[in-house]
Amino acid sequence: MRLATGGRRVRRRDHAALGPARDHQLRDYGGALLVLAAALLAGAVPAAGSRYLLFVGFTFLLNVLAAQAWNLLAGYTGLLSLGNHAFVGVGAYTMAVVMIHTGVPLLAAYLLGGLGGAVFGVITYLPLFRLRGGYFAISTLLLSLAVAAWAVNWKFIGENSGLSLPFAGLPSLGGLYTYAWLTVVGFLVVQWVLLRSRLGLFFRAVRDDQEAAETAGTDPLRVKLIAVAISAFASGLAGGLLAMQLATIQPGSAFSLNFLLDMVVMATVGGLGTLMGPVFGAVLIVAIQQAFQGYATVYVLVEAALLIVVVQVVPAGLMGIPELIRRQRAQWRRRRIGDSAAANS
Repeated sequence: MRLATGGRRVRRRDHAALGPARDHQLRDYGGALLVLAAALLAGAVPAAGSRYLLFVGFTFLLNVLAAQAWNLLAGYTGLLSLGNHAFVGVGAYTMAVVMIHTGVPLLAAYLLGGLGGAVFGVITYLPLFRLRGGYFAISTLLLSLAVAAWAVNWKFIGENSGLSLPFAGLPSLGGLYTYAWLTVVGFLVVQWVLLRSRLGLFFRAVRDDQEAAETAGTDPLRVKLIAVAISAFASGLAGGLLAMQLATIQPGSAFSLNFLLDMVVMATVGGLGTLMGPVFGAVLIVAIQQAFQGYATVYVLVEAALLIVVVQVVPAGLMGIPELIRRQRAQWRRRRIGDSAAANS
């Protein structure tokens, strides 16, 4: 793959200039086995025959998909995007419009929803790549708010009343769960392969030191566009799942800021830049959601407090706890050796 300025390929000797990105190559095959085990366990949920388990399982999978998509940008590419919920909303509305006006099969409409999110993401984020850090984050948030306000006033998509999907074409709860499960497993596999490829190395190089990556021949703009396209496609699919679940799409549900908050907290609490982090974060957040069902204000407060505690105590998230424990043990051993040496002297 040519991701180099001036048409120059990235040679072996250029890799040293990519900074610490090479050190971030994923070697956690144990994590991959955990993903596989979790996927198999989640795939067995429909056999239980419980509608409640199907609903909670679907909610979990939907959140995992959204959090993984956000993590690909923020965790692996260093793009702090606060507009991913706009990709979700565009994907939901694209699927609804396609189903209403074309009558294409459900699967085709679902994939077109993902494509709609990807096209929207690439077009709208391209001019924002000149910005960095907090300026980029705020600009993406303002963009998403503008899109949501536009949806409220656009007659073609029903304005504030939204659109209702053809009920006859929607899957049952079990079928919806299967769609979500296959999508999440597929996206996890794609990420696992992608992040071990040269493109994954470019993602982390741009995240760690964009100037050094550019000096080595990487084209940061192209790398960011690819990352946004993949993330927005997955987010658009999440919007399609949401549309199938709700059957009626409205701006408030499609462009929900709460959904954005959830995906950010799940990825951050679980561990940014890791494959399993958003999965663990989703388990924790969905459990809190169910525990505080009916107490929305309390839930938001608990979620915010959890984020603050994790960022302060374990900045690397739940996936960083083993490393934190190892460091604490090593520090304790060094202190004990030092005390022993002082006592003997």
